[in-house]
Amino acid sequence: MFYVTKVGRRNLTLFLANRAIVKDKWWVTDTTLAMTFEKESAAKIQAGKLKYGVIRVVSSETAKRIASDNMYDEVIDSIDDVRESDGDYGFHE
Repeated sequence: MFYVTKVGRRNLTLFLANRAIVKDKWWVTDTTLAMTFEKESAAKIQAGKLKYGVIRVVSSETAKRIASDNMYDEVIDSIDDVRESDGDYGFHE
């Protein structure tokens, strides 16, 4: 199995969305919503049709590692967002 990827905003790696499942996005961070290809050559043909960004074809093992890294990065970003907030969590005396 192969996936088509690119680096998106906030340095998250994005996967080409399976449009049969996801209608409102072209790129997703989760491999379960991504388009999968049985052959590497088919993934490369699809990647060749895309214009913007640096497009790569990766194996399913690499995609699993990337998805795990994406999840970790999203958690760290959300923790950083909380730390940078003004500290008002809705509790008032």
